[in-house]
Amino acid sequence: MILVRNIFHTRFGKVDELVSLMKKQHARQAEEGYPYGRVLTGLSAALFSVVSESEVESSLDALMERQRANYADVEFKVWFNQMLMCTESGFREVFNVAAPRADLKGVAGQVVVRNVFHARYGKADQLVEHLKKESKLAQHHDVPPLAIYTDYTGAMFTVVATRDFASMGDWEKA
Repeated sequence: MILVRNIFHTRFGKVDELVSLMKKQHARQAEEGYPYGRVLTGLSAALFSVVSESEVESSLDALMERQRANYADVEFKVWFNQMLMCTESGFREVFNVAAPRADLKGVAGQVVVRNVFHARYGKADQLVEHLKKESKLAQHHDVPPLAIYTDYTGAMFTVVATRDFASMGDWEKA
């Protein structure tokens, strides 16, 4: 499985509009059978940023084929033009899913704590194993498990560990 993360920097006053557009796209993906997608806004990230995450195909070829089909679809073109009108810039990150995220469907006010590690040359696999052990140990103390991702694109030997909490209070307790 691949995690695609789109990070958008929007204009002042356009965050809610962009979030609405991203939710619409995730609903469309759910209709196509993709099980996971979420939209995040930053608490400590760059001001006016919106993140769209989706777990998609198992290969980059399948991802690129789906994108080509999207760009040929009129409904997608309309959505894409609306998205461009409220976006200043953005970029995409693509990761392999090394350990899947926790399922917190239906939890309102979710907080995602995201740690990005840049491992030494050739040490990313060891870091992933260490994080998996930490996640298992943390679950014995009622701390949610880690979702662990490794670089598919971008800086080499990058490992990302995310943990979802229902609220900032839950994060502080953990």
